Amino acid sequence: MSSGHEEFPGADYPKINQDVLRSVTQTSWQFYVVLGILGAIVVGGAGLYYYQTVNGLGVWGVNEPNYWGLDIPTFIFWIGFSLSGTLLSAILLLTKSHWRNPVYRVAELMTGFALMTASVVVLTHVGRPWRLWYTMPYPNLRMIWTNFRSPLMADVLGIIAYLTASLTFLIIGSIPDFAALRDQTTGWRKRLYTVLSFGWKGTDKQWRHFRRTYTMIAVFIIPIAIGMHSVTSWVPSMTINPGAHSTIFPLLFVAGALLSGVGGVIMIIILVRHFLKFQAYIQMRHLDHLAKLLLLASMFISYIYLVEIFVPSYKAENFEFMPLLAKLNGKYSAMYYSMIFFNSVAPLVLFFRSMRRNILVLFAVSFAVQIGMYWERLLMVIPTQSIGPLPSTWAAFTPSWVEIGLFFWEIAIFAFLMLGSVKLIPALSIFEVKELLPVPKRGARGSEPIPANIIGPESSAAMSAAASNGAKMTEEPLMSTDRSLDILATKGRLEAAYIGIFSYVDDLLKSVKELKSAGFKDIEVQSPVPLDEIDEATRPDLKGVSLGQRLKGRNIQVIRFSVAGAILGAGGMALFAGWSAAVYPIQTGGMPIISLPPIIWAAAIIGALVGIFGSVAGLFVLGKLPSYKMGIYSPKSSYDSFAVVIKDQDMEKLAIGRDILENCGAESVDEVVKSS
Repeated sequence: MSSGHEEFPGADYPKINQDVLRSVTQTSWQFYVVLGILGAIVVGGAGLYYYQTVNGLGVWGVNEPNYWGLDIPTFIFWIGFSLSGTLLSAILLLTKSHWRNPVYRVAELMTGFALMTASVVVLTHVGRPWRLWYTMPYPNLRMIWTNFRSPLMADVLGIIAYLTASLTFLIIGSIPDFAALRDQTTGWRKRLYTVLSFGWKGTDKQWRHFRRTYTMIAVFIIPIAIGMHSVTSWVPSMTINPGAHSTIFPLLFVAGALLSGVGGVIMIIILVRHFLKFQAYIQMRHLDHLAKLLLLASMFISYIYLVEIFVPSYKAENFEFMPLLAKLNGKYSAMYYSMIFFNSVAPLVLFFRSMRRNILVLFAVSFAVQIGMYWERLLMVIPTQSIGPLPSTWAAFTPSWVEIGLFFWEIAIFAFLMLGSVKLIPALSIFEVKELLPVPKRGARGSEPIPANIIGPESSAAMSAAASNGAKMTEEPLMSTDRSLDILATKGRLEAAYIGIFSYVDDLLKSVKELKSAGFKDIEVQSPVPLDEIDEATRPDLKGVSLGQRLKGRNIQVIRFSVAGAILGAGGMALFAGWSAAVYPIQTGGMPIISLPPIIWAAAIIGALVGIFGSVAGLFVLGKLPSYKMGIYSPKSSYDSFAVVIKDQDMEKLAIGRDILENCGAESVDEVVKSS
């Protein structure tokens, strides 16, 4: 819904479209140079990965106790880096925090590509990537089945669910923007955006179902995101390594992911704001809000650092105290204290408003947080493996040049994907930024003359005469000399429609009210933004209407699809996990064969994911998507205008409807004829 107040002085609907179009289509030579350099690093890194695959993981610097190398710390870092994008966007959407609108698209892109990069780390960690499909549950001759009690299997489910949910949230939320770009571009871009927009027209029904779908996806994403970042902590915490076997790890992972994720969002938004020239939309107050979140996350994780020192010091056994001593006063002390400075001390400058609104300071603090968080991931894994319960197994770890090269390769992959995506996916949400502008109303700008009638009565008279005389209509489209926009195909009868273009919402609402009073039932409103006023004016009265009739008329709510999907997904996954454990029993430690906690976790994650699929199915079914035959549609309705479409078999009644549109202030009323 529109906020109805001036968020961006000097901006209007056309300017937002033009600025976003410029950011996608206008590219400097420096962009191609940077993209080329990153592409070269990606290709070189692929060669390094091939070298590792051919020679095996022995090219790493691993030894007997340090068997994870840099891969697990790097994997945890990228998973944490992805948290604050989609999760933050979903939470701010549900809390109706409108400062989210200009910044969330960049955050969602960051989440998707960070998860893709984490998946690349999994490939490098496997060693034999052609056996990755062993993690998938399917009948096989080896009688080996996936163990849903394993945190590694939970990682697989979590990554798949979170990546799929994040990309779905991104694509569905971008459909109206893809439609706007479809109507403004040509060539291959127009073909691409035509496919991605799924035939979106911005009708009142589509917006109604879109908003509910978007909200339901946000609801389901929150448990998936928290579950994903909690289960990642199980990988080290379910080992017996000193300092890692701790119940505080899920909280530590979520807090650390929030810190690195918000810092990453700030860094990327600053770069996008500068290079795409979005200063008018991404303002310092938006960065100020993000800086406060960064400060809050820093204080939260600082408390956890204190707990990590207190617990080993308080306990009688000293196995956990040895890794702590190595951090406080041993060979890891330099890394540890730099981590404390970057994550806990440096962000304290954000208590000052002048620092939160200083671009250089904010970028430097966010960059320092990324270094500190990577140090934390290393200190979470390396000391606990290097200093175990048996001194005879102690050994230092030094990464090899292959591991370091792969680390920078993964950074290049992320940067390459982010850089390329901003030229295909709008980095600024067109329709959600428009929502923050005042609703265009005639009353707000003073009285203006109503435009003169564009289509006279002779047009309707001719149509009525043709219909009454049984005139045979040609197979070719009848393009009216007035301003006929489209032809609809029927068979054996003449049918017509009118589309009125409005610049002001109050004029449009008046026309809808009068059209309903005149007996029109088939009224369609096309709008560049979702507005509560339009939704209320066009909402059908469903009192006394049966569920069957609602289904036939596609007048049910998306939440029915969402709940059905969630129940089917959760129930199916619970049965599948329990059945697989019973049929393929794997004894793991003291855990029972059928263990409820991992089954409940898997059922919750898959239930939420299938609930998202159900929500999308509801949008597509109820919104009649995809539909690439646009029918009666005005491209102006994705730009700066509103459209009302009326259809009826009664030509005299249509003539009355046309007069209503004209008298209510339509800037143009176009006749649309269909025949066969």
